[in-house]
Amino acid sequence: MRRILTIVAVLVLILIAGVAALLLTFDLNRYKPQIIAAVRHATHREFDISGPIGLKASLIPTLSITGVTLGNAGWSQAGPMITLDHFAARIAIKPLLDRRIEISDFELRGVHVLLETDQDGHGNWAFNQPQAPGAAPAAAQPLPVIDLRALTIGDAVVDYHAHGAKPQSVRIERLSLTSAGNAQPLQLDLETTVQQHGLKAHGTLAPLAQWL
Repeated sequence: MRRILTIVAVLVLILIAGVAALLLTFDLNRYKPQIIAAVRHATHREFDISGPIGLKASLIPTLSITGVTLGNAGWSQAGPMITLDHFAARIAIKPLLDRRIEISDFELRGVHVLLETDQDGHGNWAFNQPQAPGAAPAAAQPLPVIDLRALTIGDAVVDYHAHGAKPQSVRIERLSLTSAGNAQPLQLDLETTVQQHGLKAHGTLAPLAQWL
């Protein structure tokens, strides 16, 4: 029995070493053009990643992206809808086998989001996809379950411009949401500025599963 356990342990170590070696040599930047093209096709908006895409190998690999820009609606005269300086996420490997994405840390830094409506009340957050006349709607594909354990947002600004109304702005100095899983309550820690008025909030929110 001891010999069998030793062999199993060695095989597990070899497997982990192989996965780590694969991650160390895997360059996501080679797929940047395909990633950009896929997002543009899905959103029908301009999209770009000006910085590198990094992948740090470990038992919980860290994915990082810098310099993300998502274009605005065609009717908008303003700049991009979303700009993002830095994005990072730690994604567990094992849950991926069960089509479950477990993100232990999700971080956004240097975010600017512009939300606006046109004269007919259409929001720029609506990503309408053109469809050929008479075409049947595409079948919905099952999405993987996302299990978010920690979300951190820093240095973020959300501007809201309703057509014909005075613009409003919210600055998020720090937003932290932590949870033991989708079915567990979210712990909130927030420091923000709304129309030049500071606001701090700490407390417990409903589990992410209820929000979704």
